[in-house]
Amino acid sequence: MAQVTLPTVSYFCIYNPGLAVSEETVHDQVFFYTSQTGTATPDEQARKVGLIQGVISFASDFANQRPVEIIDTRKTRTVVLELEPGWWTAACLNFTRIQTEVEAPSPPRSSASSVKSSRASFGGFRRRRTELKIDYSRKDLPAYAALHAHLVRGHTQWRLHHGPLPRLNGRAAGEKAAIEAEDLRTRLALFWSWWLHKWELSFTTLAAAHPNAVLTPPRSGLGPQADPRLLGAASTLAFSFMDHALTLKQGRLADATADAVRAIAARERRAGLRDLLVLRFPAFGDLGDPDEALDRERGAGCVFAGLGYVAVPALTEYARWVVDNHVAPAPDALDAIDWQTFNPRDGRDGRDDLADARFLVGLLGSLDDDDPLAATVTRRTVFLAPAEPADAEPELLSLVIYKRAPFLFSAFYDPAQADIRLDDPDYYRALHLRLGTLCEPLFADLDE
Repeated sequence: MAQVTLPTVSYFCIYNPGLAVSEETVHDQVFFYTSQTGTATPDEQARKVGLIQGVISFASDFANQRPVEIIDTRKTRTVVLELEPGWWTAACLNFTRIQTEVEAPSPPRSSASSVKSSRASFGGFRRRRTELKIDYSRKDLPAYAALHAHLVRGHTQWRLHHGPLPRLNGRAAGEKAAIEAEDLRTRLALFWSWWLHKWELSFTTLAAAHPNAVLTPPRSGLGPQADPRLLGAASTLAFSFMDHALTLKQGRLADATADAVRAIAARERRAGLRDLLVLRFPAFGDLGDPDEALDRERGAGCVFAGLGYVAVPALTEYARWVVDNHVAPAPDALDAIDWQTFNPRDGRDGRDDLADARFLVGLLGSLDDDDPLAATVTRRTVFLAPAEPADAEPELLSLVIYKRAPFLFSAFYDPAQADIRLDDPDYYRALHLRLGTLCEPLFADLDE
């Protein structure tokens, strides 16, 4: 019987070679490092990064100075990617490990060994000697293009909340530079540790090839009290099942309904509104059975794809982040967004009544005027690239999220223009009435 260990992440790191200006600062280039073992000394981290840099430098001489993007050995595949100018990531992935018990070859016989061998026999049968055979297969690991796309997407989600990585000067010194570098390390560790836990690596094709195999999940060796931010300490989840949210339009809005959405958006422009996105998530709750999740996907999608200020790829990535937070809440969401309140209570056909509508980001609690908790306002920002010019850097925008199931409204504001309005509870109560009344015509149009 074979024992099959599916692909796992051996180690993952983010580094900036420009910060290693001397032997004393060689450790400063590593900003995030995690591994299956959970522990690695700064020297070990620098050694791994140095080895990757050496391979890239050597191989680029034979590839017209193009950087190496993949390094395969017998046991592992390392994907190398320059996230932004000067910032690199390396993900070392273990191939599928197949361990089988095979008959060991017989040793050369001498006259003396023949006598011993005959004494060891019983009933005319020789004892069977076995040994473990270990093979490695890359068939279960996605192709390089898919792995590359995963890493690019992970970095895009990072930029959504933190913006571009800073252009650091390797010779910068002082207390302020040290504090900024440490803050960046903390934020990278928080985000990428979460991201790695939902990175689905295995296609399980070898499991089908070995029907009697014992499948071994990634081993953390950390025990039941393991730190969930370490590799192998949490279950691996697939990416969002609504990868193309902006293309899953459900029906077509009537002209009158679309004009009503635009009219409300035009009114809110005086408060600094830049764009408005409306998504539909029917009965969005516990994923449960994959077939049920697929049924929910068929009813999900984009209802109103924005006013054109934010680029469509940026809106798509934002929509993916919204869905992913229902699957595996990101650390960025824990401090401001209670995603569980998205699920409808006792709404008919999975719909909330107007009284059950809530802001997930904005005015917390009930929207009744006499509720003392309604005076609590949460603020959140995201980085989204504008549609024009095409190569524009992401802009910092204030975010307001309003839900009246099955619809989720995301409004993006200019922080400089909207600061005063977004601190005013009365503004949210008025916005609640305007957006909430859109849901009935939206539902009627899309249900036809």
